[in-house]
Amino acid sequence: MSLNSIKSTMKSQSGFTIVELLIVVVVIGILAAITIVTYTGITTQANAASAKGTASSIVKKAEAYAADASLTGSYPLTYATLTAGSADKAWAVPAGTATIYGAAPTASTASTKKIDFFTCTGASSVAGSGVRIDYWAYSGTTVASFSAGDTGGTCTRATS
Repeated sequence: MSLNSIKSTMKSQSGFTIVELLIVVVVIGILAAITIVTYTGITTQANAASAKGTASSIVKKAEAYAADASLTGSYPLTYATLTAGSADKAWAVPAGTATIYGAAPTASTASTKKIDFFTCTGASSVAGSGVRIDYWAYSGTTVASFSAGDTGGTCTRATS
């Protein structure tokens, strides 16, 4: 075989070696792993922000309820009180805004629209002195909360 025939044979045989193909597969695997980890973190942050927003909204509605001059000046005793309000009330919560856990939030029951509603007696032992809203914070095993009014006394979970 002459040198020219070897060169022409090598030029006609084109393709990738197994090492080149393995390198490409490894690089694609690394990029996929980075993407999956990043996506999971972004999803967790989005869920946490949504749950926090839902709880914050309910606390603001409870504060508006307490500030309403036509009412007794106390905070609502149940979440159902806020959902029963007519649409013309600033404190009325539209249907579907949130649902009640009825028990302490956990990772298995987590939802961005679920809250745990507590009515508080406050330090003065007066029912309806304040409210506390718990929600799943999506970071480990963390339950976070917002509160309004006097929550220095006993807070009792409302079932509705």
